Amino acid sequence: MTVYGAFLTILIVLTFGSKSPASQVLTFSSNSVDDKISDSDHPNNLSGKSTFGVNMKLESHKYLRFNASRVSGDAVSEKLKQRFNKKSLNDLKITFIEPELKISFIPQPHTKAFACLNSASDVVNAKGFHDSKYTTLNAKNRTFDARSAVFLIEKETHGMITSRGGTNSTGMCWAGGYSYSSKPWDASWDDHKDLGGATRNSSVINNASHGMTVTGLHFFNVHDGPRSNNGVNWTVQHVWGEYVRDDCIENDKFSSGRVYDSLFDGCYTGISTRSPNSSNGQGHVVTLEKVLLRLHPMPYPYKWRSKSGNIDDNNNPYNGIGIPYRHGKFFKYDERNLKINNHFVLKDSAFAAGFEHIGVSKFNLPHPDLIDQCQGVTFAWLGDSPFPGGDSITAVRRKFPSCITILEGQEARDFWRQKVIDWHQRHPDVGKHRKPANPGEVVFPLRF
Repeated sequence: MTVYGAFLTILIVLTFGSKSPASQVLTFSSNSVDDKISDSDHPNNLSGKSTFGVNMKLESHKYLRFNASRVSGDAVSEKLKQRFNKKSLNDLKITFIEPELKISFIPQPHTKAFACLNSASDVVNAKGFHDSKYTTLNAKNRTFDARSAVFLIEKETHGMITSRGGTNSTGMCWAGGYSYSSKPWDASWDDHKDLGGATRNSSVINNASHGMTVTGLHFFNVHDGPRSNNGVNWTVQHVWGEYVRDDCIENDKFSSGRVYDSLFDGCYTGISTRSPNSSNGQGHVVTLEKVLLRLHPMPYPYKWRSKSGNIDDNNNPYNGIGIPYRHGKFFKYDERNLKINNHFVLKDSAFAAGFEHIGVSKFNLPHPDLIDQCQGVTFAWLGDSPFPGGDSITAVRRKFPSCITILEGQEARDFWRQKVIDWHQRHPDVGKHRKPANPGEVVFPLRF
């Protein structure tokens, strides 16, 4: 059984008798599926070997059997709706493999990554491919449906998605989307920062709106993940970031915000709250709850020629031959002037790393004076050597004795793998066409 064998699948088999393959066609009309599904998910005709998905909820496990030489998709849909007393079909996968049609049900998890779409009365559809900056047209409580949208960061600076709403356009929600860059796996930190270039200081979304939620966004091989730029009381939830070449979350303007139930599976730096100017974070709090965050060594890192802690392909100290790798810290904040920082609440979150030669200072938590609440925090040390620890972790444990659990070696790897598997199982619609073959497996160096 693969790691995804934990999904409970129920098969409903439709047998087509002895008709020729040409007549074995299942036809679905457009009104037999939920309107929220994109056209690419349900071709009008299925013949030969085809697969498509529609969404359906089930409270219990049922079986249906149809026998026909030719079956109408509408008839199947109506039969299923009657049997399960549903108005639409959710989480239903239909596969035609001659001479059988198999319908698989996967019960819908309850993470509600796109719940804001269900309650919204003002929805803007951001579907399609975008290689130019997408600037939101803002209005109070407006929701942007980007579930079928793709954003290529290739020629735009700062936020590929940009929202500049003020106090009159609060409560907006950005739902879904996939953002990536075409830069090679071994592009340097400087290449991604691209000062003076076409993608200068890019991020997947630059939020300057009040009370805005970013949910269900998937991003890969980008410079920065979601960025708050004076976005007061922001929320980032149910997002999935991979191979993020700088900050997985940037909040350098010190706004209050919340990161919830999100997976950052490979970051250079975790959470950045270090202002390059005179911003002051006093009175502002960033909450991390149910966050999974793993640091990953990136090629040609920031100031790799002058900074220590670089490693080679084999996780040995870099000796000048080949490609150097390094990552930054879990928390990047102003350690010299504590009073200007925002504060943190850490709840039920896990932080993973495993490359000891990079240096213990990278495996950090905020200064204990900056942590208002700490509960259920796990450090998963994925390497075979003992966890190197760090002064900040020791200091936080003194203030919150029962907060931090440290796992090492195989126990840590098993823990992290299961956490990642669980996250993907609970978020089947976030990056649904790009799910990893082996979730939770750490590949270093990561080449693609």
